[in-house]
Amino acid sequence: MSEQQNKVEFYSTPDNHVMIRDHNGVIIERISRKQYDVFRQYCAANQVGKKPACWDLIIKSCRIIDNLFPVNYNFPFQPSVYQELQVEENNIEELPTTLLTFEQLRNLIDVRRRKEYEIIMTVMCTDKEVDCPVWLTIISPPSTGKTKLLEMFDHPSISYFVDEISDNGLLAGGADMEAADRYSAFEAANHLNFIINDMSSTLSTRKEKVEKFLGALTSAYGLKYRKVSPAGLQTIETHLSVIMGITPRLYKQQRKYMAILGSRMLFMPFSRPEDLRFATILDEEYIRLNTCAFVDKIMHNDDFEPKITKDLEDIIYEFVKKVILARNIQFISSFSELEGESRLFKQLILLCKAHAKILHHDVEMADFELFKPLALKTIPYVSNIKRIVAGYSNTDNNVMCKQMISNGIKMKMVEELRREEMENRVSHMKYDKVYYIWNEKWKEFMDSIDETMEEDDEL
Repeated sequence: MSEQQNKVEFYSTPDNHVMIRDHNGVIIERISRKQYDVFRQYCAANQVGKKPACWDLIIKSCRIIDNLFPVNYNFPFQPSVYQELQVEENNIEELPTTLLTFEQLRNLIDVRRRKEYEIIMTVMCTDKEVDCPVWLTIISPPSTGKTKLLEMFDHPSISYFVDEISDNGLLAGGADMEAADRYSAFEAANHLNFIINDMSSTLSTRKEKVEKFLGALTSAYGLKYRKVSPAGLQTIETHLSVIMGITPRLYKQQRKYMAILGSRMLFMPFSRPEDLRFATILDEEYIRLNTCAFVDKIMHNDDFEPKITKDLEDIIYEFVKKVILARNIQFISSFSELEGESRLFKQLILLCKAHAKILHHDVEMADFELFKPLALKTIPYVSNIKRIVAGYSNTDNNVMCKQMISNGIKMKMVEELRREEMENRVSHMKYDKVYYIWNEKWKEFMDSIDETMEEDDEL
């Protein structure tokens, strides 16, 4: 074994564990701080540095070292021998102790991306110890600044940042030759924000792999993920928020899967600026460290709990009911079949409270207005909804609109606009062509959906 191959790195994690990586940067094991301390003593006492052949055996035995040696076992510690292992202990990068205010941070960001910066920061500051955490998908064309913006939140104290991830890395459901569990991304991101910069490679694979990946992602939503491995049934805690990026083209191609995620995730489109000559940020590292320090304080060291009034809660709930109905109008024909409003309501409340916490005030209507587009983007086939806004006939050849009108009639969401007497060109039989429109209760809401969301393909 070469000197380079014998080199490993120990990384501290915010949850008081230690990750061990080999010379290729691959995670070999994840151990507790107690196991790490005993491991160091064992290596020193047995002069592992002078026996490289033993190194793999020791690494693979990390999980049972506690059983082999008592924690209080007094090994003859020899620092000089331990140094021969060429182990690098990389401590977590220190964050600034003097914090900038939110307005100061926001002013450091390009003016065309301040709103997105504010929304991403709010998602990261939301409570993770809930059964309906906030998950966000960023729909962004290439070269519009998404990666640079997400990198402003790259620090192990607040996030677990990856550029891409495979289904095996996410699931950790397989086993290596020794039947040891693979390291789970969910475990690394527990109590943090799991940022997947680009999902393009994952969603461009075979259908089976995409279904497996998104199936695991949706199953992990909440507080726990249960998996079966060679070690038996295991429960992994998933107290986390997920933020992932995707291109508009891939979003349309994978509409079936995005509709599944739509019941759990919120969607934020990145508009493409007319002028792509982005201003150069003079000190990105300064902004990143100060941003992460601010988020870390909100996540872990801020006891301020903003209050929300009952009236505002009622307004949010009425909005949520309309979003859920619009999201499912093509599938349900009665209000008893409606589902998902509780989850979306909790997500919006979490976002409003986190945003109010950032600004250090009680929840206001302005907080809610900032996140309404994220919920509206979960509504599929907006172009068909817009057609009914203008008046649509049930005889026109659009299956989705017909289904919406049929269900809308049953739930009293649409009304007759006008009738036109028509004649069949072949049989010369006369018939009424009926045009329908959303009724007064729904027309304003359906019309309020942003026109930028009319990119959906027709069914």
